[in-house]
Amino acid sequence: MQQKCIQFHTSKSFPQTLKIFEKEKLEIILHAERTYIDFADLTIGEQISWIKTREKRMQRCDKFLKKHSGKFENLFECLTDLRKQTKELLKLYKSNPLGYKTSEKYEQFIEERKKLVEKYDYGALYDLLSDHFHDGLSVYCSCIIARKENNVVRYLAFKKDPIVTIMGSNVFGLKSSLESKF
Repeated sequence: MQQKCIQFHTSKSFPQTLKIFEKEKLEIILHAERTYIDFADLTIGEQISWIKTREKRMQRCDKFLKKHSGKFENLFECLTDLRKQTKELLKLYKSNPLGYKTSEKYEQFIEERKKLVEKYDYGALYDLLSDHFHDGLSVYCSCIIARKENNVVRYLAFKKDPIVTIMGSNVFGLKSSLESKF
């Protein structure tokens, strides 16, 4: 028996897709509104869909990089200073949590943190670091895995651009039946 894999994109949400699968009498094997899947376990179509979704978010990172080009040494110095202040504040809390010096140090800490937040977009920096500088790429998505006869159906939604993948020996009949509901 030859295994085939076909896909189609949808605009249906996770709950809507779950209802469609149940109405079509697919056996739901797994459903999770939030889960991580290894990037290597995605089909090529699913990988492309995820990359397109991430690319839209990475535009924010591009703006961050352009705005702060050549200024990263200052960023790391500021972060190092903030860490030092955090450690000093922790020592003061341990020794005298209600003391004047503790309160004063806390106010300084809050002010320094505000300045950093105003100066740098940490959301963009986090996106950049989490997408490009760690081992193994985990994809965050909504996921439904179902089965009907010899076919496995997987719905993945990466915030946008949900994709339905059908794998098995009789995918075309199931695709036309499902696609008409989407």
